[in-house]
Amino acid sequence: MPLWNVYHPVGAYSSEEKREFAGVAASLYEARGLPRFYVVTLFHEVESDSFYVGGRPAGDVVRVAIDHIARPPRRGPGEG
Repeated sequence: MPLWNVYHPVGAYSSEEKREFAGVAASLYEARGLPRFYVVTLFHEVESDSFYVGGRPAGDVVRVAIDHIARPPRRGPGEG
């Protein structure tokens, strides 16, 4: 099952924006033959003093980490 972890500053996304983001992620996989319910999206709010890039604070950065642990079902012989 694909797992999307979105690390973002506190308050960066509204509930509606999270819902829309997760829906787009699910649609990407659905278009490739996976059921939408396979796709999991988790949002992690990170305090500005807890996110560093290159050893420097980066309070305006979003990091998306995606684990792909699913693939579309195999097609039978003659199913193209």
